[in-house]
Amino acid sequence: MSRKLILGIESSCDETSASVVRGGTEVLSNVVASQLIHADYGGVVPELASREHLRAVTPVVREAMHRAGVTYEDLAAIAVTEGPGLAGALLVGITFAKSLAFAAQKPLIAVNHLEGHIHAVLMHAQQTFANTNPLLALVVSGGHTHLYLATQHDNTWHYRNVGKTLDDAAGEAFDKVAKLLGLPYPGGPWMDALAAHGDPQAVPFTFAQIKTKATGKTAPKLSREFVLKGAKRSDADASQQSSNADALSLKGENFTPATERSLKGQNFTPATERSLKGENFTPATEQSLKGENCTPATEQSLKGTGFSPATERSLKGTGFSPATERSLKGTGFSPSINASEEEGALAPEGPRFDLSFSGIKTAVRRYVELHHMQPAIEARAEYLRTAGLMKGKPSDADTFAKILASFDPETLNLIASFQSSVTKYLTRTTLAAAEHYGARGLVVTGGVAANSELRRSLTDAANKRSLPIAFPTIALSTDNAAMIAAAAYPKLIAETFAPLTLEPTPQLRLG
Repeated sequence: MSRKLILGIESSCDETSASVVRGGTEVLSNVVASQLIHADYGGVVPELASREHLRAVTPVVREAMHRAGVTYEDLAAIAVTEGPGLAGALLVGITFAKSLAFAAQKPLIAVNHLEGHIHAVLMHAQQTFANTNPLLALVVSGGHTHLYLATQHDNTWHYRNVGKTLDDAAGEAFDKVAKLLGLPYPGGPWMDALAAHGDPQAVPFTFAQIKTKATGKTAPKLSREFVLKGAKRSDADASQQSSNADALSLKGENFTPATERSLKGQNFTPATERSLKGENFTPATEQSLKGENCTPATEQSLKGTGFSPATERSLKGTGFSPATERSLKGTGFSPSINASEEEGALAPEGPRFDLSFSGIKTAVRRYVELHHMQPAIEARAEYLRTAGLMKGKPSDADTFAKILASFDPETLNLIASFQSSVTKYLTRTTLAAAEHYGARGLVVTGGVAANSELRRSLTDAANKRSLPIAFPTIALSTDNAAMIAAAAYPKLIAETFAPLTLEPTPQLRLG
């Protein structure tokens, strides 16, 4: 039993959680203590979060072990969130986990919180994504909005970030707009519930069109280009195969594109080669000039043994970059052409699909000001406080009915329009990235993955493209320790353990 059981501990923000998971997939217990104290401030207060973690971590871990019906001797390892997150909050969980690992003489496993969110889906979707590489993972929550290209190789997952928010996270935008409109904290669930009672077309919000660094094009434009290229792809592939066959017949079987790139150097371009040789220069002309007996070995002997690709690059200059090569080759040239031949390898660097949510937050504020909605918002907030509804949840039918009655149609339309715009933006950008990088499946996770409209929008878009998609359960969408224990299982198999000197890494990156 001990070979498969992992105790996970999560304390990166405002939830204290402990979970026991068997084999990375079977959740035996998952205890989460949410911190309601932050509702009075409309957001997470880091110092208060740390103090609440100190109070909750011991009873939460004890309850998780009790519900799982196991002892510390039964465990194979103890996993804990290393980062990213609030420094003080992370410190509580890490200190407790290190003490427990030392006392129980169990290995300690450090887990990236973002990878944990991805495994909240993968732990229950192994059949959906069996032998599916690569996957595109959208991690969207109150603190994070990231797009990751995920590939599994030798039972280990590898990640590369291909997009992220440049300012606010999507969930943060939901919470801030909810606070602006006088809703309880956290505002995301309330916005989702109230949006169903408004008109999503009432307020036309727009988003900044962020150009990718590699192509200078926006995500929607890239998406449109992929649709247009789909009809021409078959002819282009046939033409490319014919050209490759001609080139190989002239160069020899052992000559590869990698060999050619290493010999020519990074600054050598097709345009340069044509300008030097002249328009009438053909491969046949080149061979006649060299002579029939000229071989690659002969050519190397003429250059000298000291001549290397590095020497050639230094002569040609350092100004040549992959982006320049792509611009010369044309938009039809895909980074996947130069991808590693090893199965499961991640695609090379390509365009980014970054997002921004600060603009729509400001647009909502301006709408409120221009339509003189502030007096009604303040009156509603005061009513919710005096009625004791600020700590209520939309799942409580009585509480929801009272709060819904306090909203006018204009505000409900504003909420519905905001949510519709955000979900369409996330869907459009995610699908554009998936199409560009050739993703064979979509993983959507994080707190905002519980949003009903986002689930519907992404599912419909994925189904139209015959792309498998998976979400976590509602319980595993928000921060929890089950996802941490699940993400730790591959590390247990690989015996990738953390030292007892482990410290929090608040800005920890994935990939």
